[in-house]
This record gives sequence, structure tokens and C-alpha cells, in this order.
Amino acid sequence: ADLYESECITFVGATRAGWLTKQGKGTLWGDWKQHWFVLNEHCLYYFKNAGDSDPRCIIPLQAVEAKGHGSRGIILSRTDGKNLKTVKHL
Repeated sequence: ADLYESECITFVGATRAGWLTKQGKGTLWGDWKQHWFVLNEHCLYYFKNAGDSDPRCIIPLQAVEAKGHGSRGIILSRTDGKNLKTVKHL
């Protein structure tokens, strides 16, 4: 099975999976790092590597919208103006 299939088995109902580049937190000029993302109906999960079994972070997508940013980027924000909360696995 390829990596996409194995991630779909781990996260039943995955809509999409693949590599995305995420900006580090803290500053406007934070470092950009590549992570493996898995999207399902209610959450966006990201991992350091495609083969990892535990996500580094889970982003619930209730009341969240994605807006285009530049030619290839997106910004996730809440529709009610509150801060976007994530759950980190340690």
C-alpha cells in the first residue's frame, strides 16, 4: 500500500492526505516546515513524517473557514472571530 492508503486506514474517512508546508508559530516571519497532513470531515491532522502513527497536532474544523492567501497558500480562521484552537500531542 502506498502512504496515502496507509494513512486512510489509520484515519478512517480521510478526504485528502499529503505534504503541506506550515509556518511556525510565534512570528510573522516564522520558519516554514513541511508536514504530512490528513484531512477528514471534522479535523485536520498533521504529522512530522508520513509514516508517523500519532499526529503532532489536531485542528478541529467546526466553524472554520479557509481563505486563499497568495498563489498557493491558505489561512484557516474561525467564522466567529475567536482564536483557532488546536490540540497538540506530546
